[in-house]
Amino acid sequence: MGNIKGLQQFISDLRSKSSKEDQRKRINLEIVNVQKQFNSSNGISGYQRKKYILKLIYIYLTSSCNSSLFDVSSTAQSQVEKLLSSKVYSEKSVGYLTISLLNLQQEKDIIARCVQQDLQSHDQESNVLALNYIGNCTDESHLPLVEDVFQILRSATSPPLLKKKSALTMFKLCQLDPTILSNHKPWIPRILALADEPDLGLSLALLPLIDTITHYDLEQVQQLIPTFATKLNLLVCESHKVSKRYIFNGIASPWLIVKLTKLLNKILPNYNIDVHSLRILRECVSTTIHQLGAFSSTHRDAQERITANCVLFAIIALAIQLDPSKEAVKSSFDTIITLLNSRDLNTRYLALNSLISLSSLNNLQSSQKYLPKLFEILQSHQDISIRKKTLELIYALTDSANLEFVTVQLFKVSNSLDTVLKQEAANKISILAERFATDSKWFINTMFRLLSTNGVNFNESIWQRTVQIIINNEELHVYATNVIVKEYIGNKSQAFSETLIKIACIILAEYGYKITATISQDYQFDLLAKLYFYVSNHTRGMLLLSLLKLYKIDIANKRIKSKLIKVLSMEVNSINSELQQRAFEFLNLIQQLGNPQGQLLFDMLLDEMPAFTTGENPLLQRFGAPGQLPKSRNLTQQTLLPHQQQQQPEQKKEIPLTPNWQQGYYRLFEYQQGVFFENSLVKIILRIKPQGQDRSTCLYHFSILNKSSQTSLNLFLMSIVDYQTVDPPLVVNIVEIPNSVIKIGDRGSCTIQVSLRSPFLSSKQIPTLKIQFSSGGGFNGLRLKLPIFLTKFIHPSELALPVWLKHWKTMDVVDEASTIIDMKNVERDWIERFLNKIGFALVDQGSFIFSSGILNTTQEKFGTLVKVKLMEDCFELNVRVTKQGLAPLVSDYIVDFLKNV
Repeated sequence: MGNIKGLQQFISDLRSKSSKEDQRKRINLEIVNVQKQFNSSNGISGYQRKKYILKLIYIYLTSSCNSSLFDVSSTAQSQVEKLLSSKVYSEKSVGYLTISLLNLQQEKDIIARCVQQDLQSHDQESNVLALNYIGNCTDESHLPLVEDVFQILRSATSPPLLKKKSALTMFKLCQLDPTILSNHKPWIPRILALADEPDLGLSLALLPLIDTITHYDLEQVQQLIPTFATKLNLLVCESHKVSKRYIFNGIASPWLIVKLTKLLNKILPNYNIDVHSLRILRECVSTTIHQLGAFSSTHRDAQERITANCVLFAIIALAIQLDPSKEAVKSSFDTIITLLNSRDLNTRYLALNSLISLSSLNNLQSSQKYLPKLFEILQSHQDISIRKKTLELIYALTDSANLEFVTVQLFKVSNSLDTVLKQEAANKISILAERFATDSKWFINTMFRLLSTNGVNFNESIWQRTVQIIINNEELHVYATNVIVKEYIGNKSQAFSETLIKIACIILAEYGYKITATISQDYQFDLLAKLYFYVSNHTRGMLLLSLLKLYKIDIANKRIKSKLIKVLSMEVNSINSELQQRAFEFLNLIQQLGNPQGQLLFDMLLDEMPAFTTGENPLLQRFGAPGQLPKSRNLTQQTLLPHQQQQQPEQKKEIPLTPNWQQGYYRLFEYQQGVFFENSLVKIILRIKPQGQDRSTCLYHFSILNKSSQTSLNLFLMSIVDYQTVDPPLVVNIVEIPNSVIKIGDRGSCTIQVSLRSPFLSSKQIPTLKIQFSSGGGFNGLRLKLPIFLTKFIHPSELALPVWLKHWKTMDVVDEASTIIDMKNVERDWIERFLNKIGFALVDQGSFIFSSGILNTTQEKFGTLVKVKLMEDCFELNVRVTKQGLAPLVSDYIVDFLKNV
């Protein structure tokens, strides 16, 4: 503001006052003097007005006296218009400083008029002051000026500085009112055209506004990908061409690189990028990793290292969207892992985060070489966040080849982990063993060792699935029973584990008789009976049943019978109602053994557990093929005669779909987006988007929300099953796989591309979407019928009524399907809207409803006409297609939906 002596003297006087009372007196004296000068009949100069206003602003900013603040505001209001209207830059800037700091409610109309005049002025300095003021406002009072701001932004005569200021101001106004761009859609192409401007500062200022536009018109922004690729190439690969004023810490405009990559990450998914742009972006990734990888880990200057890391990690995030080759992923991985040697904690954390993302792209063939270093960090690093991320990376790098090494090492380091991390490591071992194990005995040994770990609370489903594997593999019956007795529950040196006791309850009761040659029946019974008083009531209930089953194996053993009755008699008086009832019923069963009916009931209730036939656990398929499962010994199977069993045809049991799948399935017949499925763990939203002009291909975008408030969704897999692969009518490809881990509250995404090759697609040929994930240690499986209908490949065809009638008559000899649909109180408007939503254009009609569309396949198109005749409590649906046999198929889809709405 220049050298203003009066202001400096006033500040010096205030600082020299030792008491607040003296300061208050000096302030009041100055305010009175300023008011007197402003009201002087002789007037004051612009310099004096500026000086007095600056004094008032200083008082406002430093004084705690309420009366003084009121006087400041009222005194300054009268001079604001004069300052804002001044032709002198320093005076005008003080005017803007005043209205920015003081809440001048009475002068709002005057201020708005002055600001608008400065926006429309041909003076660039006035433009800049007005734009700065609007851009820093936090209320909506200046939203009416948005058109003036846009005029500066779009003007071909505006210099780069003004365009930068107006772009940032426009972005701020769009934040205050999100409807600005939707109400001014013609502005969007003009704003996006500025992306071609060579000025890098303008590009940096423009990107936040372009990012906002993605919410309103993503497709137009995606057309700028070649432009963004060229700019990124300039900054990364041709940085020698960039002006030195944009070089920061040896990198060309690192802020612009980061913002460009973030925007590209947002607009690249689900977009078919051109080959040239893809090549440029991949070259940028390769160059950045080569140049900055070693630099960021070895450079001593902290500021330069941080800058390099920001750019490096931003480029790596972009690489994930470009689906690089395995060689590129490996090169990136080798470079980033060197950053784990960095002295900076944030650098190590970000490096681990990037490595986890990279490992999800391709299975690294040589991941074994990275593991020793990672286990060293996991065991010795002091920071818990680093250790947790390291554990996640180890988990991501594990496959069937290194599974045994990883589990052994995790067991070794588990004692050095804190409680939370120990729990997480145990869960990881469980998931990895189930995911990759191929040796059933190794799996059993690993799970037993895991479940014997102290200080870890295991999910019930973990030990239950272990029991499933044992029961479904006859070769494991003896092996698992021997191991659990000799090495765990019968081993006094082994730590106590109630979870293993639960497993022992089941397998000893079922298969203990198979090991009596080495471990007597009496010893087995005594072992479980001794454990009875060390476990919870729930496990005691299991033990009572197991003791009863052991007694059934050797009913003649009076010793076992005596001990069993003693335990049951004790629990008849238990304070726990469940144990009391169970003991009472078991005693009754034993007492009824003296008659044939009682013996039959005893044998039937305590029959050997049948094999599991559920397909939810993938290990049941790897370890126990259906032909190898032990036969169930239940009463129904035993009563079948041999020749009756041989006559039973072997049929492939159809796996049922997940309950409540129909709701989302039929909702998406009529709509292009909506909730596809929802339960307590996940919410899946599906958006169906036709691709290309021929409409023969659709993209199915799935957004998966983790609704759980307690656990991540781990090992998240989506696959297509029940899908015809030989000459299929559909070609279904998963083009984007979801992340394997969806954290609490986060979303995952998946995209499936569906192309219609042949129109002869019946509802029975629609494939199933299979979703598998682990939540809280338990595996979950969903089977959902994909909402792929012939109507999704129909687009409207506008026809005049005479033309429609001519086509209808011509197609009479080709194909027609006619159906009467019972629907009470159906309205004409509803049917018209329905036909329009599923792809048919309405034709000008009278008493009938006529509509037309084109059914698209990858090979040819078929004209499709629909006529609806309304009747009382029903209507008649007639469909004709220009291909024999297609009309019934199209009609069936429509009728099936109408009967299920």
